[in-house]
Amino acid sequence: MKELKVFFILLLFIFTTNTHAAAASITATPSATTFIDKLKQIEKLKEKIATKVAELRQKEKGGVFGTVKSANDTSITITSKSKEFIISYAEDTVFFKIHDGVKSDPLDSKQAKKLKPGEQIVALGYYDSSGTSLSTKYIYIYNPVVHIIGKIADKDPGNYTITVKGPVGNTLVDIETYTKIYSYNKKSGLGRGGFSKLKENDVVHIFATLNLKEENRVSAAKIISFTFPMTPEASPTVAVKESSISATPKIK
Repeated sequence: MKELKVFFILLLFIFTTNTHAAAASITATPSATTFIDKLKQIEKLKEKIATKVAELRQKEKGGVFGTVKSANDTSITITSKSKEFIISYAEDTVFFKIHDGVKSDPLDSKQAKKLKPGEQIVALGYYDSSGTSLSTKYIYIYNPVVHIIGKIADKDPGNYTITVKGPVGNTLVDIETYTKIYSYNKKSGLGRGGFSKLKENDVVHIFATLNLKEENRVSAAKIISFTFPMTPEASPTVAVKESSISATPKIK
């Protein structure tokens, strides 16, 4: 009888021990699986980061200034220094218009569809590995700067305009508040002038921006007038400071 009791106690002990071990095994298994899954997720994240870093290393921050050749829903093709660049843009690309050196409020990407051939832009972003494509974040739109040479055919003091006759026809020139006017004569050379000193038949060199709403009309940024007949033999060499007007407009 005593031996039977010992047997039952031993059997109970074995059963209880196995039950705890099984329970411990069941409890430990999910924790181990979760830990392994997390390790796998970390490895995948490290791979993604490494890939992104490699992509960023292949890209180079930069910007390009050029003239619009064409534009579509995702990209703008421009020419700059006889080379073509493809400017890609997205919904988060921010556009600005620059007028008289002043930046407009931010415009959305729909502005790209309004771009016309001949307009000038500055695009800032990342070059691809070829260096001919730019993924942009900011695009600044400028009115094109033109150089007009001709004679003053008409002057309208009431509207502050002059009509300049050049090799390709007449151009109506608006004199703005920011227009700088210079006059040249043999005695004193180049000096500051004004609208009142501009006369018909004066030969003028004009740097201006196009009026995009009206053909053959510009807004003058700088005018240099010569008040005597110009011939190839008598044409003077005029020194003009480059800082007065730049091919690449400044952003304020």
